[in-house]
Amino acid sequence: MINGYYYIKSKQINWALNRGLKLQGSKREKGEKAYTMTLEENLFEPLLDTVKKQFKEGRGGELEGDPCPMQAVHSSAALVVNVFQYWIKINDYSSVLEALGFPKMECEYCKFEKKFPVCRGTPPHLDVVFSCKNKREIIIAIESKFTEPYSSRGKKEEMQDAYFENNLLYLWEDIPHVKKLAEKIRIEKTSGFNYLYADQLIKHLLGLKKQYKKKDFYLVYLWYNVPGKEGYFHEQEIKEIGEIFKADGINFQTITYQELLIKLAENCRETHPRYIEYLTERYL
Repeated sequence: MINGYYYIKSKQINWALNRGLKLQGSKREKGEKAYTMTLEENLFEPLLDTVKKQFKEGRGGELEGDPCPMQAVHSSAALVVNVFQYWIKINDYSSVLEALGFPKMECEYCKFEKKFPVCRGTPPHLDVVFSCKNKREIIIAIESKFTEPYSSRGKKEEMQDAYFENNLLYLWEDIPHVKKLAEKIRIEKTSGFNYLYADQLIKHLLGLKKQYKKKDFYLVYLWYNVPGKEGYFHEQEIKEIGEIFKADGINFQTITYQELLIKLAENCRETHPRYIEYLTERYL
């Protein structure tokens, strides 16, 4: 059974070669060539100026270097841009929000790499954030994963002491189950999960709680499933942390990219044919 990382990477390399794209290597990626020659070749549509600015201001360095990380065919950043930037361009979010499970939401904006500061140090960055209106402002914050869960077994996790300082204790008061997990990570440098980045989700949660009431935001885990035991165990870990969040009254939702793309294809093939053709050919 091939591992999940190799499965995704091979699928994306073959997508590029089938389209006649020439690929290059990178210092970041030893071995086979997996980077497009230009950034535009790896994207459905070129980056909008506003989106480019958001990534440049982010911490990931996605547009730095030659080739830059976003040129990797298996880039998680390229994936979120390919799926979500289209709706920013046409300024109509109803279809993608419905596919995500949020029908009848009026969206004011969608941003990438949005910062939610909590304490000293680098603030948590959420991959995609929708600001919506449904009688009141509702934030839909998406943490996206592509190859990452399948390429970082044995990873260390961090919950720095700064997140537990006295001036932030109020953030933990109504989430005791999450706090217990966070304290485990703080002491043991691991959540016990092999595929899920629990520390990242907790930091995102704290960032959202610092700015909004719990009832006013949804934390969405959007992930790419793979065949075999890795996909299965990843899903089990998502369910486990979902139960922890649910016990503390957190609006936590999860959906795979495959589920999202199938729903978009069912609802949007006639109205957005070029977009649907690209995404389904590449990612399904």
